[in-house]
Amino acid sequence: MAKSGDELEKIVELIEKPISPDSIIRQNVMLPVINSQIGRARQCDVVIESGPAFRRTITIVEVQDRKSQVNIGVFNDWLQKLEEVGANCLICISRQEFPESVKEVARFNGQRVLLINLKEAMPESLPLDFLSFYVEYENVSITAISGLSCCFNEGSVDLSSFNTKEIQSNEKIWSRDKIEKISIAEVISPLIKELHLEFKGVVEGVATFTFERDRRLVLYVDINDSLIRAGMNVTVNYTYDYHFLPMAVSSYEQINHGALAWVFEVEHVTSSGKIKAKVPVVKHGENAYRMLEIINSTDFSSQVTVKSLGRKPIL
Repeated sequence: MAKSGDELEKIVELIEKPISPDSIIRQNVMLPVINSQIGRARQCDVVIESGPAFRRTITIVEVQDRKSQVNIGVFNDWLQKLEEVGANCLICISRQEFPESVKEVARFNGQRVLLINLKEAMPESLPLDFLSFYVEYENVSITAISGLSCCFNEGSVDLSSFNTKEIQSNEKIWSRDKIEKISIAEVISPLIKELHLEFKGVVEGVATFTFERDRRLVLYVDINDSLIRAGMNVTVNYTYDYHFLPMAVSSYEQINHGALAWVFEVEHVTSSGKIKAKVPVVKHGENAYRMLEIINSTDFSSQVTVKSLGRKPIL
């Protein structure tokens, strides 16, 4: 089971790779306690190994992805871990500002201890040529087929062999071209989307479609392994979702050094569950930026893609 903070640890791993391109960077590592007589080990959120084996430098990264600050007790435990595993440096990362007690001890340790905040970035703090990301989600769920009938050319099918139960199901028995088979949901979904072209949010409805009004409902249906031409009339209950969501951006700021990277995030509830996605972005040259891996932890099966819109959308 994933523990709290795993996503932020993954983001840290992705961001640190271009910062230290020649290093080996691993997430969730057990490092041995160097003086332990019983083989004790300490868990480290991220470990960065740099340099050749005979001059290897080890940096451990500890992440707190909570609404509370890193208190001095937690920070002292991280310092103890640094000593126990024999690492050279410690990077501490938190979504909240570090208290002055932690900052003071970090200053005493110089470059051996670094503090990084992942905090919400204000628009005025972002570069003028900075990019924006948006997540688009659209889905049609057919919740019930309350009425379905088919019309055939006379003599084209033996109605005594007609399997009503199969026709009413969501099996892939329909086809537009006698090659690809699709389900009734795939047939009807585009028609439902057209009913809600300007809609944003979630709506439940009932709709009736007939082949006499829409020739896209003149299809082929698989009956006893034969594709027969048929006109469909259907009434369905459905839920339609459409969400167009701007992603919030946080800066990955090292104290005394400013923003090293940025993280775009979105979390939003749909009728299918919660959409959750994160996209880390790093500098790429002087005035360019590079998007790293998309971290998708949405509650339901989905694929997240990010595209450049070329213009700011109307929300």
